[in-house]
Amino acid sequence: MPKELETKVPPQSIDAEMALIGAMLIEKDAIIKALEIVKEDDFYKEVHKHIFEAIRDLNDSQAVDIVTVNNRLKNNDLYKEVGGSKYLVSLIDNAQTSANVEYYANIVKDKAILRQIVNAGSQMATEAFAEVQTSEEILDKAQATLFNISKQNSTNEFAIPSKLATEALKRLEALHNNKKDVSGLRTGFDDFDKLTSGLQPSELIIIAGRPGMGKTTFALNIAEFVSINSGKPVAIFSLEMASEALITRFIASIARIEGQKLKNGFFSPNDWPALTNAATKIGNSPLYISDSTEMNAIQLRAAARKLAMKLEKKGTPLSLIIIDYLQLIKDSGSGKRFESKQIETAEISRSLKALARDLKIPVIALSQLSRQTEQRGKDKRPMLSDLRDSGAIEQDADVVAFVHRDGYYEKDDPDKKNHAEIIISKQRNGATGTVQLVYEGEYTKFYNKDNRASSMEEN
Repeated sequence: MPKELETKVPPQSIDAEMALIGAMLIEKDAIIKALEIVKEDDFYKEVHKHIFEAIRDLNDSQAVDIVTVNNRLKNNDLYKEVGGSKYLVSLIDNAQTSANVEYYANIVKDKAILRQIVNAGSQMATEAFAEVQTSEEILDKAQATLFNISKQNSTNEFAIPSKLATEALKRLEALHNNKKDVSGLRTGFDDFDKLTSGLQPSELIIIAGRPGMGKTTFALNIAEFVSINSGKPVAIFSLEMASEALITRFIASIARIEGQKLKNGFFSPNDWPALTNAATKIGNSPLYISDSTEMNAIQLRAAARKLAMKLEKKGTPLSLIIIDYLQLIKDSGSGKRFESKQIETAEISRSLKALARDLKIPVIALSQLSRQTEQRGKDKRPMLSDLRDSGAIEQDADVVAFVHRDGYYEKDDPDKKNHAEIIISKQRNGATGTVQLVYEGEYTKFYNKDNRASSMEEN
């Protein structure tokens, strides 16, 4: 650290702290307003922390005034050192009125955030000089710290039950008034949405399947509905497929033109209107694609956070993240050496769950399955034990859904050619079950079983 920084006093405003506490001693409403903005750790002067805590605790059960606060702190050494009750009187005199309590509170909060930024920078510098961790790991921790600082909107370390209950009632009232059967993010697959109530915020959803089953197609169809049809931002991290190939899949799906024809150029001249219409829809959509094949878990989280913050500032928050696929994430990025791929995959899985919680949006991660399904008898439907590399994937996931098509194995059976199942084998907050869909591989498209015809007419 530069020497000039080492000798500097951290950002603080003692005058604002004194005025804030004085205002809280003058009027009860000022206490309520202050508690919504600051917490005890936001105060720089230690004795102010103790006085604030006393006021906060007393406010829950009895009147707050000089007498009650003085009685609460009479055995506190720091309080005695500054003059006890005389100091409280000086705080009230300094404030004079409670009208500006929110102004004072915001100054105190701002200085506290500045100190947190200074501490984060100092910690990052210390870790960099130590050279124990990799640069990526240090940057990831620093970015997570700064992201959490920027997202501060609560003054309590623990959620208050009364506040949670009130918010829950508001959500229930909104659901009751709107009479929606889907509370989360709609995927466009009706039966899937009914079973899951949509993709829920902060949840990690694993979509798994053997190669060729269509798990990528299913995920891209969800991205198409959310981003292109509904206009909500979606981020896709494609570690297997180049962005050009992904866009071609979207075009084939929207224009209903066979992907193979687009790949080799053997489509009809009459297809151009549908192609340009599809391209226009994609171009106007809030779809964000990263196709780096060298991305590790730390880099992925960093890119997701950066995009989320950028979109938040624009007023169009990120709605969904899709990762294709989990086992292709290069490594955890921590620089650690793991005993096995299973242990490393477990750490990556936990980091993706943490990402969903940090951003408060659903994260879909595609996953490969082991070959066990191929070795079974006639019924090759996958099970949770088939998840490849780690049982931690099942543990961390809120939802585990398998994409399965009997027609993949029984190609001579015309009745099974277009039949597909989405098997929800785990749902932390809901029921399990199987969703029946129609699959058209040539168009890279899944359909709701009951509205395939109408979908074709619309396109």
